[in-house]
Amino acid sequence: MSEVRSIMQQFTINKYGEVEVEQNELRYFIPIAYTEASELDELEEAYRRKGKELMDSPYYLFANNLELVRNRFCFTFQLEEMKAFHYIRQFPFEEQLYYLRSLVELAKNIEQTPVLWDKNSLLVDLTDGKIKTFIFGFDKHPIHVSQDVVDGLKETIILALTTLHRVLGKPRRIDFIDQREIVIRFAENILHGKSVSEIGRVVEDTILEIERQLEQEKKEQPKPSVFEAFKKKWNTKKETAATVEQPVWRFSKKKSNLSAPYEKKKSIWDNKYVYLSASALALVILIGNSTGAFDFSKPEEAKAKQEQTEVIPSNKLIGIYRQAITGDKQKALDQLERLGFDNLSKKDQKVMLSLYEETGQSEKAIKLKPEYAEEVVNDLISNQKYDDLRTLQSKIDNPVVNFEVAFLDKKWEDVVRLKDKVKMTDRQEKQLLSAYLHLGRMDEAKKLAAESPELSQKVQDFEMKKKQVEDLRMQVQQVQKNEKDAKKRDEQVKKLNEQIKKLEAAINNI
Repeated sequence: MSEVRSIMQQFTINKYGEVEVEQNELRYFIPIAYTEASELDELEEAYRRKGKELMDSPYYLFANNLELVRNRFCFTFQLEEMKAFHYIRQFPFEEQLYYLRSLVELAKNIEQTPVLWDKNSLLVDLTDGKIKTFIFGFDKHPIHVSQDVVDGLKETIILALTTLHRVLGKPRRIDFIDQREIVIRFAENILHGKSVSEIGRVVEDTILEIERQLEQEKKEQPKPSVFEAFKKKWNTKKETAATVEQPVWRFSKKKSNLSAPYEKKKSIWDNKYVYLSASALALVILIGNSTGAFDFSKPEEAKAKQEQTEVIPSNKLIGIYRQAITGDKQKALDQLERLGFDNLSKKDQKVMLSLYEETGQSEKAIKLKPEYAEEVVNDLISNQKYDDLRTLQSKIDNPVVNFEVAFLDKKWEDVVRLKDKVKMTDRQEKQLLSAYLHLGRMDEAKKLAAESPELSQKVQDFEMKKKQVEDLRMQVQQVQKNEKDAKKRDEQVKKLNEQIKKLEAAINNI
């Protein structure tokens, strides 16, 4: 039987702090020296006061436990039904807007409660449909990363809409997950916003525009459309979508049950959230577009776009999509294969690739479109399907797959060898840095980390922990040499070796 391993993920946050995530538990560490408290009781009292102040606000998460671990305060969170911030990218734009309201509310309260505009400090709460932060400023706990609130709000919204890992300038249209005009126009208006209230109005105005559009379409189409029939069927299902891009970390896989007030106020699909598989989500959008459900383009623009990009129009494939929706995905795939991948539009090609992935045939998807390997790998990693990733490697030779498996198996030389054959995302930069560090190639590690405070901190942590291990080993030698009492000597050596073991485990996870 294959060994099931739980991989702990670590990253630097709030400049001097560190987060560790393992399964559903998140621990945030901050050195005492970088707080304004000298004792645990002092920090806990300030934390409780902030909790009372924010009791009626749903946008802040509070720890289940607060303790002192060596020279650091540790906040521990149990995060059932929480997803990493990037999880929002899987939702249709029409639903993302309701989540983005949360960011506006956090920005409005920035004077009373400073927040960190860092994607790793934000979580998507599926139980109430809000984005929440677990790191915020309060008495005795400052935010050490300063950023203009308007800029931070803009960048975070753009990260939700695009495949970007950092926002260093105006995004290109190709960077957007959904490239419809309404999304591009929304992003333009967000980027032009000069205040939090102005950005908030852009969000609210766009929600109003979409709700009016849907209401108008409902009046014009009294008979149930294919999209509406599909929606009704799936409102009773319980499925969880795969992420468009991997989150930095992942929590519970269970579907949430939203509260009735939220359903009534927020949703655009008969006030119920629909969580679908990747291919089903794509099918909703495709069928919706073919029946006018989400098409905000002018008729002549839509026609020109179809003539430019489609060989077989999507509306000719609705019968095939119905089969996939009702569960016969393989039959739908067989028909798409007969039509030919190259004869499909880009949207239909994406559906076909997703169907391959969901039916356990990811290698076929990658053979058709090698760059799709990145999405497959992201989905497998985010769902902790490491054995499936290794199985995939045995079926196809792809640099993205090989790079990820090499990292999982700690084959550091292979990670370095493959670095020029893969697109370097934030996560893969961290993986490459780990390879350099474990190989002792410190000059290359420091060069890679030079422009990233997070990676630079990782290098410093690695060097510090390595030095601590060396010092402890020296102490072991000194105790063995100088302590004459055998019992005391054994006790001291045992304690020192336990410290070494913990440090080496931490180094191994860097």
